[in-house]
Amino acid sequence: MSGYDIGISGLNVAQRAIELIGNNIANAGTEGYHRQELKIVPVEFDTLTENMIMSGPRIQGVRRLIDSLLEGEITRQQPTMGQLEQELRALQSVENAFGVMGTGGLSTALGKFFGSLSKLAAEPTFSARRQEVVWAADTLAGQFRNLATFLINLDQQIQMEAQIVVEQVNNLSNEIAHLNEEIRFLTMKGGNPNMLTDRRDQALNELGRLVGATAESKDLSMGVVNVTAWGTPLVVDNQPLHLEVARTDDGKLGVSVKGAHYYMTDVRGGKLGGLLELKNELLPGIQGDLDILARQAIERINELHVQGVGANGPFWELRGTPVEAGTLDQWDSDVSSGQFTIRLIDPAGAATIHTITVDAAADTAATIRDKLNVLDPAHLSATIADSTLRIEGVGGWRFDFIPPVAVDASGLVDPSAPQVTASGIYTGEADETYTCTVVGTGNVGETAGLSIEVRNAAGESLGVHIIGTGMNGQESYSPTDFIEIDGGIRIALSEGALNDGETFTVQVSANSDPTGFLAAAGINTFFRGSSASTIAVRDDIKADASRIAVTRGTGAGGNANILRMAALYQAQLPALGGVTMAEFHRRIALDVGQGVAVRRARHDAVAQVLRQLENQRDNVSGVDINEEAARLLVFERMFQAMSRFIGAQDRNMDTLMELI
Repeated sequence: MSGYDIGISGLNVAQRAIELIGNNIANAGTEGYHRQELKIVPVEFDTLTENMIMSGPRIQGVRRLIDSLLEGEITRQQPTMGQLEQELRALQSVENAFGVMGTGGLSTALGKFFGSLSKLAAEPTFSARRQEVVWAADTLAGQFRNLATFLINLDQQIQMEAQIVVEQVNNLSNEIAHLNEEIRFLTMKGGNPNMLTDRRDQALNELGRLVGATAESKDLSMGVVNVTAWGTPLVVDNQPLHLEVARTDDGKLGVSVKGAHYYMTDVRGGKLGGLLELKNELLPGIQGDLDILARQAIERINELHVQGVGANGPFWELRGTPVEAGTLDQWDSDVSSGQFTIRLIDPAGAATIHTITVDAAADTAATIRDKLNVLDPAHLSATIADSTLRIEGVGGWRFDFIPPVAVDASGLVDPSAPQVTASGIYTGEADETYTCTVVGTGNVGETAGLSIEVRNAAGESLGVHIIGTGMNGQESYSPTDFIEIDGGIRIALSEGALNDGETFTVQVSANSDPTGFLAAAGINTFFRGSSASTIAVRDDIKADASRIAVTRGTGAGGNANILRMAALYQAQLPALGGVTMAEFHRRIALDVGQGVAVRRARHDAVAQVLRQLENQRDNVSGVDINEEAARLLVFERMFQAMSRFIGAQDRNMDTLMELI
């Protein structure tokens, strides 16, 4: 019967080989499938007699063609690839939102706004220029809000996507745990778990792309693996452990074993690691820089706008914006201790200067209201309604916050000393005190050579001016004529007597409110809000562009204040690291672009490595249709030949039986 045994064993081997080749071909396009082949033993030997036992071939096993080193390296690259893909997609969308640098978006809006201020400075009485400023400012505020809204929405999408990724991770953990159990059961029964192992390896690769998971063999003989991520177990034998994500107390996004409530926020690797990096580090940095830029635009424009007046001059009444109830140092806007000044103007146009002392740690909006009310109760009133400060002139008096120019003539002791007046719009950047010293003795406009020497606070001489009759071709001074001394400030002396060495001083202020209280309270401000998401042009400015504080004086054509506002575009601001607003925005865009470029380069490098590894894996484990077809032909012929062999054996047996 050995002939029949040989034939049957050959048929079995050929049939099983044909089935396995068919399975390989059918799975040629299945991701994660590894080609399988039979291990065929051709003959067996009798170990005692060393004679061949004529039993034909047999199948010793089915092996999965796999290079463990290659597979391990492919799995190791998955977490890096997953994180880079996630971060790259998000940062590319941020880059697109910021627009191409210098050609659109916030950069263009910023330039157009300050450009409109410059145009208004050139034509301060042209109403169309005022309206252009309003439109440009509204566009700028809209660009800030659009970007802020985009980042907020992206932040929310990231948190939602993290929930989805965690759900996918938990499902894969369930699948791997289930496959562990099936592989062990099939192995114990002596079955072939190759297909199950392929499915599990593919699940492990997918899991690695999501969370940076690693697998360790628990029992090589049973084929069971345990899976961990960031030191946290995900699968132990046939038991999955599920993850969850949530916000921590500091607003960051963290991941924890479900129910443990121990949230890790600094994990790396995989898509989930990329989402946490975006949510906790990258996007807050971009949002923070955008808010810093918006806040500087708001505060710097407002602090200058506060100190000017519009086309209608000083104010009858001003309303602020809602403020917080706490002390000034608790407000969202920065308010410091110091003093601010307010000018009260009577119906004839004469101004008196009053000073309010601010203690940021002790004062509130209500205490500042009370301090305003005691300055001149007959002519100034302050109230608070709906958390909003309101200041109003009384009895035909008006007020403003133009930086004051004050004269101290106490150093002129002659009973018939002249009256000294000072005016002008100070153009300096810091407060200054000018000391004027009389040179010579005599009467203003009458005594030959009578003059004054002007020095600044540093003691530097700024020039000598004739206030008597001229000598050596110099022009004589006419009393009450103005003399330009420095920084846009001018003085005039009436008739009177002066003595050599007498002095008087002129104090000028560059900022009527260095405390920042008025801008923080929304008094005569241009913008409202305190961040990129809340910035907006004030409604009263949008409704009446004549309220734009173009000047710091009473002249109809003054443009000193709007010039200062326009100059902010080129100002190097300490809060922005000593760069301009445009340069700071450019840095934000560059940082985002650099982040995209770095991640794209790393992504492309890892992708190339993966392609090379996968090509090598395909050479080892992939299914070549042509090669499988050739092998199919071999076993098909083998099956046909063994069928004939059995037929021949059968005919021989029939012949033998006839002979008997």
